[in-house]
Amino acid sequence: MIFRKLYVLLIVLCAFSINATESSKVFRSYEAQYDATTIISPAEKEGFFYIYFNGFEHHYDGNALLFQRVRNNSGYFYKLSGMPNVIFRSENNRAMINGTSTPYSEVYLDNETITRMLFSNKADITEERKVKKKYLERQLTMVSKVAAKNAIKAATKSFNETCNTRVAIDINWSKFVKGGFKTTPSKTPAYLDALAKICTIDADYAKAVKTVKTIKVVLSQDTDKHHAKLSGDTLTLAIGDRVPNIPETSYQLLYNIF
Repeated sequence: MIFRKLYVLLIVLCAFSINATESSKVFRSYEAQYDATTIISPAEKEGFFYIYFNGFEHHYDGNALLFQRVRNNSGYFYKLSGMPNVIFRSENNRAMINGTSTPYSEVYLDNETITRMLFSNKADITEERKVKKKYLERQLTMVSKVAAKNAIKAATKSFNETCNTRVAIDINWSKFVKGGFKTTPSKTPAYLDALAKICTIDADYAKAVKTVKTIKVVLSQDTDKHHAKLSGDTLTLAIGDRVPNIPETSYQLLYNIF
């Protein structure tokens, strides 16, 4: 019995050590006109990481996004999950700092800035939790159905005002509840915000978006995928609970059908 317990303990410790091989890291800007910071923290799925941005004078500031790490011959880069964007690169670049050859990484943002980043220190558990919390907030993750309904109501009002239209939201809540995803519709505001951005591109896009009179929200068969279909004046959104980086991916999904 003692040996069995020791064996089980050894298995648990080995599993923990494997999961703990990746530590969260803090990077700080170097030779930039602003004091920027990134925190890179391993996500639950192997090869994926949350990256928190702050101080870049960019709309990512104060937010965390999900990335997939891709290795290449020069090192590695982080690609925004669900999107083609490569934002963080670490490809064996070095700079002379105080007489020492020091490796640096680079952050590429959509405002055409490139920021050199130096490794600062390992992040503590508080910072790791903050990064995960920020990602979930950006994903519109809610635990209350009431909160979800209120968020959808407010987003619908904002969309109607922005696009000078009137759209009805049709959600079969019972099917979401039955599938174990009672608050997944809370992500609907991201799609409404995306539509609002599309209708402000120009008059043609505005006209196309305003043809939509009903938005039907259904549960996607795959929790990490979403789909959209426009039929007449009805836009059907199949949304999943784990679709990554929903502000970006929802916009790309809807932009492609208008």
